[in-house]
Amino acid sequence: MMKLFLKIIVILLGIGFMFSCKVKNQEIFNKIDTNYIPYYLKVYEADSLYLIKNYGRSYSILDSLFKVYKPLNLEKYKEYETYISCAFALDLKMSFKDSILKSIENYGSNSRYFKYDSLMNLAYKKAKISNEESLKSTKIYLSKLNFQLRDSIKLMCQEDQRVRRNKKNYDNQMRMIDSINEIKLKVIIDKYGYPHEKLIGEYYIDSIDVNLSTIFLHTDEDFRINYLLPKILIAVKLGKAYPELYSVSLDRYLESKTEKQLYGSYNLSRDRKHTSVSNFDKLDSIRKSIGLPSTTYMNWRRKIKYGF
Repeated sequence: MMKLFLKIIVILLGIGFMFSCKVKNQEIFNKIDTNYIPYYLKVYEADSLYLIKNYGRSYSILDSLFKVYKPLNLEKYKEYETYISCAFALDLKMSFKDSILKSIENYGSNSRYFKYDSLMNLAYKKAKISNEESLKSTKIYLSKLNFQLRDSIKLMCQEDQRVRRNKKNYDNQMRMIDSINEIKLKVIIDKYGYPHEKLIGEYYIDSIDVNLSTIFLHTDEDFRINYLLPKILIAVKLGKAYPELYSVSLDRYLESKTEKQLYGSYNLSRDRKHTSVSNFDKLDSIRKSIGLPSTTYMNWRRKIKYGF
């Protein structure tokens, strides 16, 4: 069984390389040499320091990072907003008005949610941004998004869940919807690349799910391994898809074939990780290789931020 697992990994690595060579002419992959994996890891580090109020070190990491990488302001971490908050806490010379308006225009920051971060809320108040200025920047951000594509993806997500409500077994209706969604996925990715937040916006625009991770899990295995995952791995490196999107899909496939996962990211409780991952002793380094945080980080972060 271990031989089968290793064989699968070798095949996947080969497929990933093969696809990375074939996509040079696609506009969405025109920066194939860009590698955002170190970026993700530094964001986790800066985030952890911010949570324990080490604003100086958090700011320093992000300031250095943004000199090398264009900020993403990831939906979970909001690192560009953290950068502004740290600058405020450190009383640094920053045009908070310009920085916050830039965050709204380029990254979709929403002033309604600043209240959940006391420092960002204070920086926003200090900036004295009028409702008109905030609305103008929001309109600029929204004008950059493809809402027709977003609506298509919302429908895919809704149909995926509609046919599964109150059903325990995989039936013909689910099979039909999964096949249709698979075709739609290929059309979308061939045309746009992975439909990332910069393209369709994040959840908070209308509080409707546009996360494709569940649909990925319902695709045909051959399609997922030979087409979808190589594309997503490239998107991860380009900063256009979350590492979890790749790891969860691959881990579910591997567990179904070998009863072992590579990244320990698919539906595992703490007491199962030792027995359900292929190399538990090296799990964190394996996770970091594609930009995932350590296995303990998310639990720690949730406890610090939300108290549970």
